[in-house]
Amino acid sequence: ADGADVDWVAFEEQSDEGPKGVIGEAMKEEMDDMVSVFVDATRLRKGVIVEIVGSLSVHQAALFVEGLGQFLFALRDREILGKFNRCKIPIS
Repeated sequence: ADGADVDWVAFEEQSDEGPKGVIGEAMKEEMDDMVSVFVDATRLRKGVIVEIVGSLSVHQAALFVEGLGQFLFALRDREILGKFNRCKIPIS
């Protein structure tokens, strides 16, 4: 949200760029920051999974990857997601 603020005095002086250009540029900067965060998070998750699988035997690694696949697939099921969202147990 920090990059979304607009210098309205400078905006008035740049009438040829228009409000969409100024706001669009601020939104583009914010979007670039968000993409960077998601890329870094994905890289971190991959690194953690590689470390876990690397420390297991071949059989254990196969079971882990299978279970992870089933978990990720289940996240796409609306019924399971609904049950998860209604769960009263706090995550700690």
